Amino acid sequence: MQKILFLFDIDGTLLTSGGAGSKAMEKAFEKVLGIKEACKGINFIGATDTLIFRNIFNKYNIPFDVRMEKTIRKQYLIYLEYELGKSDGFKVFEGVNDLLCFLTGCKYVELAIATGNMEKGAKEKLKRGGLESFFKTGSYDEDGSERSEIVKSAILKSLKQNKNGFKKIFYVGDSLYDLNAAKINKINSIIVGHSGFLPEKNKAKPDYYLKNLKNISFFREIVV
Repeated sequence: MQKILFLFDIDGTLLTSGGAGSKAMEKAFEKVLGIKEACKGINFIGATDTLIFRNIFNKYNIPFDVRMEKTIRKQYLIYLEYELGKSDGFKVFEGVNDLLCFLTGCKYVELAIATGNMEKGAKEKLKRGGLESFFKTGSYDEDGSERSEIVKSAILKSLKQNKNGFKKIFYVGDSLYDLNAAKINKINSIIVGHSGFLPEKNKAKPDYYLKNLKNISFFREIVV
């Protein structure tokens, strides 16, 4: 029997780091390039780490340099682990644990991560929130500079473990980037309002919109 695949974004969907990511990013840019408050005015919602780095480079007219970016990324991950550990604003959104427990308990459901975070950073966030055991596979910033590429990668990785394919695929996210990535890959989009997404303010409408992830009945109807 074909299974149902649920891909999950992390930031703004499953949890919030309470600003740990932006703080770590700013410390990395200050250490490597001496730039303070590098993330001021940079939109993090739905953006991949690669896009955030490039936007900061463009903001300060920094010529792109692979080695420099690699150094900043390394520093960012070091600072991120520290910032996550002391972030008072870190929280897993209400309903997430119950939902993931329900879905992992369903025989014909598979879960995977599809996030714009670098793999190490993503796993640090999931670990901090106690969510890492729910996901056996996933795709990250390293798997594509565009979110649609990351989602495609997550689908392909999941297909390798499920040779019969999937009856349905859903991408659960919180931003227009997530919605567009689902459309490009021709899968179902479930957008939650944790980051302020409102369907009436966006021309592109998600297949499903939820204010939060507390409504397990909605997911039960999908998988039964």
